[in-house]
Amino acid sequence: MAATDDGVPKGILLLNLGTPDSPKVRDVRRFLAEFLTDPLVIELPAPLRFLLVHGVILPFRPKRSAAAYEKIWTDRGSPLRYHGEDLAAKVEQQTGRKTAIGMRYGNPSVASALESLTAAGVRAVHVVPLFPQYSEAAWVTVVETTKTAAQDLQLELEIEEPFFEHPGF
Repeated sequence: MAATDDGVPKGILLLNLGTPDSPKVRDVRRFLAEFLTDPLVIELPAPLRFLLVHGVILPFRPKRSAAAYEKIWTDRGSPLRYHGEDLAAKVEQQTGRKTAIGMRYGNPSVASALESLTAAGVRAVHVVPLFPQYSEAAWVTVVETTKTAAQDLQLELEIEEPFFEHPGF
């Protein structure tokens, strides 16, 4: 495993927003509830956000969204998840650093991904959000969740900044 300049074993965490566990309505409802109750996603006071999500969106949206997920689901599961897992495997192979994929909403969670890295001996993590833009609803929420989970595990973090203006992108 590759290490930092000071000899600390370093891993890589690839981050995405997430996907439901299955295209079943109950799993899509759980995913949407987690996603839409994040105050960085719907910026309303908590009581109004609760009423909107639980009174207006969740009674109707999960069934329509489940039908859409069903169209893209494969025998490997959610394309977002398995492509993320495939990317993590290739990054690990190319860099020699233990690499994991973590989802802000759904599974594998950011916390479980960091726990898998620490179980492999990693003490410092290069964090790469897999979307180029800066936004509170995407970049900020995954990074803040990662910081909180890493603090509990006493991990050092190096966080990749949004790359929408990078010439290579």
